[in-house]
Amino acid sequence: MFSLFLGYLGIQCSAGQELVVNGDFENGATGWSIWIPDESQDKNCRFDVVSDSPHGGTSCARMQSDDFARFSIGSGATGFPVQPGDHYRVSVWVKADAAAQIRSKSPGFVIRFNLRHGNQDAEGGHLLIELGDHVARNVPADDVSKLPKKWTKVEAVVEIPAGVDTVVPSLFSWWIKGTLFVDDFSVQKVEASTPVTPVSENSSAPASASGAASNQPPPNIPATGPITSDTDLLAALNLDSPGMQDVKTATQASGGVDWNAVQKAYLNYRRNASPARWKFMPTEKPAQPREKDDALGDEVMAHHIRNGYGFQPAGADMGKDFNWTFNPVPRSDPSYSDEWTYCNVSRTEFWQPLANAYWQTGNEKYAQEWVAQLKDFALKNPMHYVPVPGVPSLWRTLDAAERISISWPNCYYHFLLSPSFGPDANWLYLKLNYEHAQLLLQGLNDPGRTGNWVATECGALYTIGTLFPEFRDAASWRQTAIDRISKELDHVVPPDGFETELTPTYHFVALTGYRQPLEMAKLNNLTVPDSFLTRIMGMYRAPVLVMDQSGHAVPTNDSTPVDIVNKAREGLQLADDPLLTWAASHGKQGQAPPDSDALPYAGFYAMRGGWARNDAFLFFRAGPTGTGHDHESKLEIVLRAWNKTLLFEPGTYTYDQSDWRRFTINTPSHSTIIVDDKWQHAGKNIPPVTEPTGNPWVTSPLFDYVAGTYDAGYQANTYRPRPFYPEVWKGVPDKSVSHTRRVLFLRPYYALVLDTLDGTQDNKAGQHAINGGWAFQKAEITDSSLPHVLLIGDSIVGGYKNGVIAALQGKANVDVWTTPKHVGDGSLNMELEQNLKNGPYAVIHFNESGLHAWQPGRIPQGKYGPYMEEYLKIMKAGAPQSKLIWATTTPVTVQGHPGQLDSLDKLISDRNATCVPIMQANGIAIDDLHQVMMSHLDLALGDRWHWNQAGFELLAKTVTDSIQAALAP
Repeated sequence: MFSLFLGYLGIQCSAGQELVVNGDFENGATGWSIWIPDESQDKNCRFDVVSDSPHGGTSCARMQSDDFARFSIGSGATGFPVQPGDHYRVSVWVKADAAAQIRSKSPGFVIRFNLRHGNQDAEGGHLLIELGDHVARNVPADDVSKLPKKWTKVEAVVEIPAGVDTVVPSLFSWWIKGTLFVDDFSVQKVEASTPVTPVSENSSAPASASGAASNQPPPNIPATGPITSDTDLLAALNLDSPGMQDVKTATQASGGVDWNAVQKAYLNYRRNASPARWKFMPTEKPAQPREKDDALGDEVMAHHIRNGYGFQPAGADMGKDFNWTFNPVPRSDPSYSDEWTYCNVSRTEFWQPLANAYWQTGNEKYAQEWVAQLKDFALKNPMHYVPVPGVPSLWRTLDAAERISISWPNCYYHFLLSPSFGPDANWLYLKLNYEHAQLLLQGLNDPGRTGNWVATECGALYTIGTLFPEFRDAASWRQTAIDRISKELDHVVPPDGFETELTPTYHFVALTGYRQPLEMAKLNNLTVPDSFLTRIMGMYRAPVLVMDQSGHAVPTNDSTPVDIVNKAREGLQLADDPLLTWAASHGKQGQAPPDSDALPYAGFYAMRGGWARNDAFLFFRAGPTGTGHDHESKLEIVLRAWNKTLLFEPGTYTYDQSDWRRFTINTPSHSTIIVDDKWQHAGKNIPPVTEPTGNPWVTSPLFDYVAGTYDAGYQANTYRPRPFYPEVWKGVPDKSVSHTRRVLFLRPYYALVLDTLDGTQDNKAGQHAINGGWAFQKAEITDSSLPHVLLIGDSIVGGYKNGVIAALQGKANVDVWTTPKHVGDGSLNMELEQNLKNGPYAVIHFNESGLHAWQPGRIPQGKYGPYMEEYLKIMKAGAPQSKLIWATTTPVTVQGHPGQLDSLDKLISDRNATCVPIMQANGIAIDDLHQVMMSHLDLALGDRWHWNQAGFELLAKTVTDSIQAALAP
């Protein structure tokens, strides 16, 4: 994790030489970055440099998380070269704040020395230096009950073990909730005679031969190939299983185990005697080939894989020597995502075209390619439990569970009878399944994990235990999966049936994991608890109650608009259900749900004028954010009518590190309210599973009524490129404002939405700016020959835009971009650059949201002009042929007293005056809306900022006249 430049340049380190760059943080965060593993991505882990009582100098690092999390900080990933036997003194000062907590049986804080040999982890795992100056190998050996609340030094002298040529250090907050401070991190080489801190006994132990003893990572992970030996694999098998007699006989040869005979006999068992049944069997292969070649199969043979998850690009060539961790997008690109590797590569869905091609053509080249890639995967990607920081792992439990549940068994049963799939390949496949089981057991042994990952892992473990009943522990694996699913259903599926991530896509991901044992048990004559089916059918029913008339779920949180009709058909494969029958038949059969309904634990409310496509549909979200994949969108409304979406939920965005991802997952992209340019920040929270949310909900033949309140606080959010959540929350949440939204749906046509904001929470009172409805609105183009015009501004533009659009009808197509961002907001220019791509525009009429920059500190003294010049550079570069018109910011009036000028207007006037010479120097026309409204202060609305209908009509006419003048030949 650290860029230790001496090592990178190949310079030998001498004794006493400091290897950490900026270890005292006196140069701020220069060179430092954060690494967050997947299990902590939703904990709001963050890192900054502060001046809060540092140990030395003026600065220290602050590591924070909203929940118990494991993450690290460092700078770079090159490490430094070492030689076995070298001694290094490693130290850092650390303290936690008073509110910090540590999860039970956790080390709390760790300096980790990642030990490398070439491009792989060295055997034996990493060195870990813990609180109390303890050193462990591979897995932390000590649990800490208390964190130090004053500066405490962690120090040890470590010796580089054999087989290590590179060290990469990192500082870990290890299952801490709250704030941890670190300072003065040092790594120095010392003389070989310096005594070494003893290494504690490792708390981990290798998995037993039967796989049941410990489920902990093996202490020695080889650099290549499967980690399970032939001997251990054989010991994990029950050779007395029906049909395994020949395998047992081969182990009793006079000269010892005849491994060739074992593998040959085991393949024969799998082909002819195994009782296991998959969703299809090898004997179903078409007797006669239907095609000569297969284009998709040939693509995979050429090592070209396609992207099925929406990440960029659409596909990639993985190289002649298949590079399993290759990502075609540079890490510095905003569209970069580790998920490209996790989803498109690790889940090996690209293998299925090979399987399909083999059955369609009968051509052995496809079987040969699959066998070659299977062996290559095993050789280059040995199973490991703890990922290497900064390196995408092909052994994330979620991806391992996905592939072992779908693509691997699908391919196995396609190729099992192929002459190209020999005894060695079959034995390798068995090893890898055994290792998958060990990995999944390791993850499921942590009771703190939950959600769709655990559901998928349970389904995968049950699948292995079903398809390979010859393993001694197969029945135990199945029971582990069943027991954990039972607990999960109680923990994350409340009585209304919607999984607590409150994300339709992941609701069904979890559901797939839960139903997998049902399907596998039915195929293989096994039994599962009756309660499973009841709970799972409830999960299928819940989305039907709140779907729209097209049969799709509103894509709350990181979801796509899931087709609930198809999911209802999927549920009917398990059991009959009148509600699912109604949905699956498009209302022709079964029992219809009410026109309006609610999921009171999820806080989802669906109001409908009827079930016809043209009927009105209003969805209101007034519950918690959920346990994962959360968006800050409480009190949002989705509205459909006449089979058109009028107010929408954007759903998910690619899991990249772009500012568009930040925008999509937060308040600005949802139909709720922003306060003082701050967004909702409730953070991940757990929905109630025993009590409803308590929101009032009334449904009747005449009307529906619901209300909800958001009071968890508003917080400033800025862009920071990192995966999943590319943002930084600044300051503390402002909880002085609460927002209550009441929705009255008058059947079947009308909806009334009443918003009340209370600024006196926490016994505080003050003035606040309320923002909402920010969006880019494209023109409905009926005549593409008309000139294209763009309006840019804040809620003032929102007030006059309709008048301008109406006045220019038949004369111009008008796009409107309403934004609360001002030139001091670093992301404004990025959005401007992107939005200008909707052109080209003949005319751009703009104001840069000057009313949103009045609070002290938002625009540093003397920076308004330079910021505006930078903004203009972006605009002129993105719209070089456009005629530009700058609108001055309108006056500010006294709240409650239209006609009186507020003292704040001096700042607005000064900023307008700053911009005038800049516009003149750039040849930009000026539309002086401030001067226009100074003569009509009586048209002010009375809220300081806005204007009544007559005022906005006057502004619309003024703006229209300016645009028409610019359009004139």
